[in-house]
Amino acid sequence: MNDEQPAGFWSYTHRDDQLDDGRIVRLSERIASAFEMITGEPLEIFLDKRSIEWGDAWRARLDSALTGTTFLIPVITPKFLKSQECRREVIKFAGHAASLGLEELLLPIHYVNVPQLTQETDGQPADEVVELISRRQWVDWRELRLEDEDPPYIVKQSTSWL
Repeated sequence: MNDEQPAGFWSYTHRDDQLDDGRIVRLSERIASAFEMITGEPLEIFLDKRSIEWGDAWRARLDSALTGTTFLIPVITPKFLKSQECRREVIKFAGHAASLGLEELLLPIHYVNVPQLTQETDGQPADEVVELISRRQWVDWRELRLEDEDPPYIVKQSTSWL
């Protein structure tokens, strides 16, 4: 990853992406495109499907990307919280960011309803990953994900040339 430009790590489960017809991966592409349009600078997002080559030592590649990115964007779903790899990514990134004094660089997207994020724990020990995520401001995508991906365009027909 280029140290001079912002770089993100997209953390999600492949199964969630499959169940939502590829929308989670497309969301990462749209965020990168919007960032470039607004800033004029590209935003590199590490996406395992595109960033790990055949034959790569995938765990080492993931760990290197996690410690070399500017921010982590976990796409939070019930499957995400059940995934040991996704949980490991959040914990590893949060630990690295905290060691640099940059805890605010964990940028969760609450993609579908995950009750653990909105319920009080009543003094019970909280799940470590839920605790890390719930302490941060997240983007609420629970209703937005149901919207049509392509914005409606008004097509104006003109017959003034007749």
